[in-house]
Amino acid sequence: MLYEKSNNLFYYKVSLIGIMALALVFDASAALGQTTGGTVVYPSKESITILPGKSVKKSLLIVNGSSASITLKVSVRDIKPLDESGGITFYNQEGGFAAQSWLFPQYETVTIGALNSQKMEYIVSAAKDMPGRGYAGAIAFELYDVKNKKTAGEPFGTIVNVNVLAKGITTGGAIKSFTSPLVQFNDPIKFNFAVENTSNSNLSLSGNAVFTNLFGKEVGRFKTGQLDVYPQAKRNFKFEWSDAQIFGVYMGNVTLVDSLRKDNIINSRTLLIFLPWQKLLVTLLGIGAVAGAAVWLWRIYAKKRALNLSAKAAIAASLKDMLARLIAAGFLAIKKTRVELAKIQSRLPIFKR
Repeated sequence: MLYEKSNNLFYYKVSLIGIMALALVFDASAALGQTTGGTVVYPSKESITILPGKSVKKSLLIVNGSSASITLKVSVRDIKPLDESGGITFYNQEGGFAAQSWLFPQYETVTIGALNSQKMEYIVSAAKDMPGRGYAGAIAFELYDVKNKKTAGEPFGTIVNVNVLAKGITTGGAIKSFTSPLVQFNDPIKFNFAVENTSNSNLSLSGNAVFTNLFGKEVGRFKTGQLDVYPQAKRNFKFEWSDAQIFGVYMGNVTLVDSLRKDNIINSRTLLIFLPWQKLLVTLLGIGAVAGAAVWLWRIYAKKRALNLSAKAAIAASLKDMLARLIAAGFLAIKKTRVELAKIQSRLPIFKR
């Protein structure tokens, strides 16, 4: 029995760690749903579309990855974009359909045991007179001292983006600009673009980025994931492409689809020139080494050939000199022979007059 309990506890801990890992990997904004103590809220973001006068029930999961029990204070906050990088800030809106008027969590405080988790439900309720547009709020959690009734640390939690489908709602967005450099020298390639939401609804886009070479052949592709932009805001999205060849000129094509209106398709493209000096340096060094080796071998060959030609020339000159000496010696021998014959003839009586 003791072995069974230990084994079950082991599997429970492994499952808990798996849930925490999934919560971190699932969404890029998971940092909002995590404290430094290892408490994670999953999901970190929820997008809801609702009609006026209707309600939607949702749930979230709070995972305590620490070795101590914790108590959290639950509150509802309004949020707004902090900058174009996607940062947000909590605040409390006064009137005008603040988040507290449409977002209702199940608990005011929640206690979670060590290495344990707690499911919590919440309701999004749109009033009948709620104007058609986008709204943004958050269910925020803070560490809570029950005895002193004080909160501590930075709030974290789940973002809840709501679009109320009523008269007056507008949709639309565009890739305003590409913010990545035209010419890049480092690998991977930085591929950044800014999306502007000109509508009054929460813009949620997803799609693909496709890279082609100058001949139109596809050489790379990746999914952008979910790209969220708040009403009347602009956000810069950053990506990296590491599948580029050693160097080249590419065309980056982005196609995004609005989740609220599937017929709202955003297309844009940009030119990318990739000249990675590190790779080029290695290539140039390799070419230089090959060229140097070729020059060295050519010089050895030329020197050897020059030596061979010199040797041949020396041999030819030696043979020519030898031949000239032989010819000269032959002529001298013939002349000497003639002289001797002439002397012999002069001594013979038959040749005397």
